[in-house]
Amino acid sequence: MQAVQNGTTYPLRTLSDPANLDSEIVEVDRLDAREVFSKIVYGAWRNGEPGMIFLDEVNRNSPVLHLGRITATNPCGEQPLLPNESCNLGSIDVAKFIVGDEAGLADIDWDRLGTTVHLATRMLDNVIDANKYAVADIEEMTRSTRKLGLGLMGFADMLVLLGIPYDTEEAVELGRRLMRFIMENADAESLAMAEERGPFPAWHESAPAQQGEKPFRNACRLTVAPTGTISMIAGASSGIEPIFSLAFRKQNILEGKTLYYVDKNFERIARERGFYSDELLEHLSNGGSLQDRDEVPDDVKRLFHVASDISPRDHVLMQAAFQESTDSGISKTINFPNEATVEDVEDAYLLAWETRCKGITVYRAGSREKEVLTTGTTDSAKAAGADAGSGEKGPVGIPQYMTPADRPAMLHGITRRVRTGRGNLFVTVNMSSDDRPFEVFATHGKAGGNDAAMAEAVSRMASLALRSGIDPVAVSEQLRGITDVPVWDEGVMIRSVPDAIASVLDRIINEASALPTREELSEGESSQAGMFNPPSPKELGMPTAQPVQMPMGIISREQVAVTVGAFSADLCPECSSTLAHVEGCEKCYACGYSKC
Repeated sequence: MQAVQNGTTYPLRTLSDPANLDSEIVEVDRLDAREVFSKIVYGAWRNGEPGMIFLDEVNRNSPVLHLGRITATNPCGEQPLLPNESCNLGSIDVAKFIVGDEAGLADIDWDRLGTTVHLATRMLDNVIDANKYAVADIEEMTRSTRKLGLGLMGFADMLVLLGIPYDTEEAVELGRRLMRFIMENADAESLAMAEERGPFPAWHESAPAQQGEKPFRNACRLTVAPTGTISMIAGASSGIEPIFSLAFRKQNILEGKTLYYVDKNFERIARERGFYSDELLEHLSNGGSLQDRDEVPDDVKRLFHVASDISPRDHVLMQAAFQESTDSGISKTINFPNEATVEDVEDAYLLAWETRCKGITVYRAGSREKEVLTTGTTDSAKAAGADAGSGEKGPVGIPQYMTPADRPAMLHGITRRVRTGRGNLFVTVNMSSDDRPFEVFATHGKAGGNDAAMAEAVSRMASLALRSGIDPVAVSEQLRGITDVPVWDEGVMIRSVPDAIASVLDRIINEASALPTREELSEGESSQAGMFNPPSPKELGMPTAQPVQMPMGIISREQVAVTVGAFSADLCPECSSTLAHVEGCEKCYACGYSKC
């Protein structure tokens, strides 16, 4: 990041012998820091990936650097750990410590909160000894550093009860004060346990020991972890996130009813102030904003700013305030509106680094959802329509369909095995005479059942598209990102059977000399100056004209749709409701699913 700021290059290093982890680290290349950073930022703008971890900041604060440098973190970002260390997490619902004072105003019961922090710290330390470890190396490393991950949830609820809007200096200062208080009490308990039970075994060579500090029982005490599931069970807001939505719907399958779930504090205030209504709940549960409602008082609108109402800058500043007193990491999502620019994302990444956050995760609304079908009468669309399919032009208003090419008696192809959450999948892609994907077959390791039927259905439709002249890249994009049961396969996340088929298509497309790779397709000159030069809309596969919603009914070939690139559907894999992007993770308020 320093090289990004200075506009210089940085070294690309690797092991001299990749098979030997103890071999010398050598420099193999130097890369332009701003160019790499620009690609990272663009990816985050497009679909939220990749997030970023600032390893220098992580290791600068590591008390056990003598055991090795931390090189990665878990996907949610809250636990930068050494190899074979483990998570030991617990979260306190801080909203439960709000009490009324003599004047009837809310305040924090600091004494009771401090007592709870002491008890929780001791409890998590006990877990390390009580736990049954499946792997001896993990047990040894966990007991050596005895790291804890005590955190919190319900912070947004606490702010509402105190009457403080999330995106204010007062809220940031309270967050800073709250986490400092939790840190002081957790540290005090860890110091007391070190006297009682002894310090963590790796203490004597640790950085704090070399600096003459008093010994701790635990190398790290605090984190802010995702609380997707436990916060729903506790009826609390997630971690240090703002309220994501004031109302959402759940389907009662047994009774066939739609139930509204409303933020408890918002419902209480809405009823007390007289603007509660089913129509308002319907508006909010459909994604509508409270800020659009004339019947809602301005002070209530200001208090109940949800995640989408809060600027990315305010999101980052809140994370930075909590990071000051958190010795591990923080899991938080920086939410952007759909219209946010690449430069907006870049500014957030730079601000996170400048304020000494240990990492950052962003999500731009709608960036993982399938885009609406749009129309545009362009020369290229007309030409594509004129060339596609076979047969003569039909009567006006009658669509002309593409006819798939006949299958030759013999084709050559490639078969790859892909690991999916439903078992091994064997994907065969047969090539045409000019080495382009022509058809796809997908077979499960165990035949029969719904999974086999799904694989056959997807491969049949993909084959039909390929034989009809549809661009293989477009076919892959339609299948890519569909989520069922995600698993890792050779370093690649495979989200479902359709996603597995897409991954094989991608590999074959990139290996086929007759086809350009995705990287080649995305290369091009940019007209924008500055640190980041994003691709043009055309290079992104997006229409340059204002999108127009596709009319229903029969259309002529001249009206053929110009579709934008499809992103992975932002839907819950369990119930297909919209996923919430919070705490650097994904969770579903409708059914309780959480990716973390």
